[in-house]
Amino acid sequence: MAKTYKQIFGLQRVRQIRPDSLFGSELIGLYTVLEKFMYKKYEASEIQNELSRVFHKQSKYWGQFISIHSTIGALRINEENTIVNIPVLEYANSEYNMGNQKPAEILLNYLLSEFQFPHPGLTSSKSETKTGQKLRYFKVVKPYISILSILNGLYENDRKECYLTHEEIYFIDKENESSEGEYLQINNTNKVIENILEQRGNKDYYSHEINTVVLKEIKNINGYLKGFLNNSVFLNFDKPSLEIPRGQFFCSLNFDIKNLFTEINSLINSSLSHYEFDPSISHNDRELKYYYSTYLLDENKINAFLTNLSTFDSNDFFISSGPNIKIQDFDKKKYDKYRVEYLLDKMESTDTTRRSKGRLEQQLLRKFYLYGKEHENCSICHDLFPITSLTIAHIKKRTHASDEERTDPNIVMPACYLGCDHLYEKGYLIAEDGKFKFNKKLDFEKYKLTDVIKSRIKIIDGNECINWENSRKYFESHRQLHQTN
Repeated sequence: MAKTYKQIFGLQRVRQIRPDSLFGSELIGLYTVLEKFMYKKYEASEIQNELSRVFHKQSKYWGQFISIHSTIGALRINEENTIVNIPVLEYANSEYNMGNQKPAEILLNYLLSEFQFPHPGLTSSKSETKTGQKLRYFKVVKPYISILSILNGLYENDRKECYLTHEEIYFIDKENESSEGEYLQINNTNKVIENILEQRGNKDYYSHEINTVVLKEIKNINGYLKGFLNNSVFLNFDKPSLEIPRGQFFCSLNFDIKNLFTEINSLINSSLSHYEFDPSISHNDRELKYYYSTYLLDENKINAFLTNLSTFDSNDFFISSGPNIKIQDFDKKKYDKYRVEYLLDKMESTDTTRRSKGRLEQQLLRKFYLYGKEHENCSICHDLFPITSLTIAHIKKRTHASDEERTDPNIVMPACYLGCDHLYEKGYLIAEDGKFKFNKKLDFEKYKLTDVIKSRIKIIDGNECINWENSRKYFESHRQLHQTN
């Protein structure tokens, strides 16, 4: 019998949504990959190639990439087909990679409170129940908020009943499907609690006809929802000392939170609204996804989330319009360069382990020189180019550099694709005494001179090496490599 691929509350059965999967436990996460394409035209094939390169050609990561970024609105593409930067994600990613996990934790708690089903960019127009009900047309529910409301009600009934099992999660999702979204509306919470307690009393966890394959897979099916819910500060996934069927405990409340029920009620009351969308519009519609992203990742909404809850310190999440935040003389460019230097310094190894990181230091070095810019000068010919026409060229051959040298920003320079990168890399040009010069000692048997190459070299010969003092040792290594006598 074929395995079931049931999705609880429409959450895709792919990589779990956690800070490390988004922002990277070793500096590479799915959002980290997306950052490389900010301000560029959206080309799915280019992102797929980058994912294959970073994650060892595993095609499954494309599905994970699209699913996770659709869930949290991270892939924002404007009407010009350009990938747009999202400040709150950029900030959480930056802080996470610098060792500050608080912003990412706050962001994931906020995203949990906003997660809805059906989801405008996730619930497929083709998705339907076995009886032909179109999931996209269901009444919208917020699964996390509903779960908090149910646990809150179970506690009020009897603290010993304040938990949910894997079967019960599966059960309420099935009931919600059967009712086309009516079952998990907040005003129906008492009915849900009544059903759960009745099932517990009758030892009947399976009011629906569930085949044996599904019974064996329920925990696995719930695992993706559990991975997302694990971000919640209000839930507990460690089994308490209660009489619960072996292996069936799913979650309860985290009683270590100060003023737990006041906080939960505040969160529920402030999370009753959702994103309204036309279900007849495809979940792949770019304009719909764009507007959902701007709705979801709105600084004002996150500020309101922080203001309504005392569990989180608003000062742990810096947003320009955030409450109680005053930063004077903040130099963003200086901060960004410092951050990249920090990440480069943080990398312990740049080869064996970094093969899986896709030579991450090169991405960071590119960011160091080009981040936030539309144009920059080529370091060799000094002409101004759009950054898409520039590469970050190694001054000293990368394979000859130590780990420490590879993460030094002075080992690279912006060079244009219109000849300079090639001429320097092959040794037609060297740097000496602070100037770029024609390499008269090049192996001309191997590297032929043509009129085109000669004319290009003539234009560059004598140009100043702008970063000569800081990069001198790397230029010298390059010169020695390419001079045969």
